[in-house]
Amino acid sequence: DVDTGVTSLMANAIVDFGSRNARMRPFVGVGAGMAKLEFDDGTDEIDDSSFAWQALAGLAGEGEQRVAGF
Repeated sequence: DVDTGVTSLMANAIVDFGSRNARMRPFVGVGAGMAKLEFDDGTDEIDDSSFAWQALAGLAGEGEQRVAGF
């Protein structure tokens, strides 16, 4: 039986482009933080932490105004 786990904590900075009135707006961003890896296969056990980073890109837009929740 093998147990694995990865946990990360990141802080991100994101920049939106385009008009706030646009239906879709592109964005880019970067993030930095820490990641922790845990691995145990019954024979070897690894518990390690390290610096982590990420790059972000996408489109942001308006959602439907009539949304039902439950």
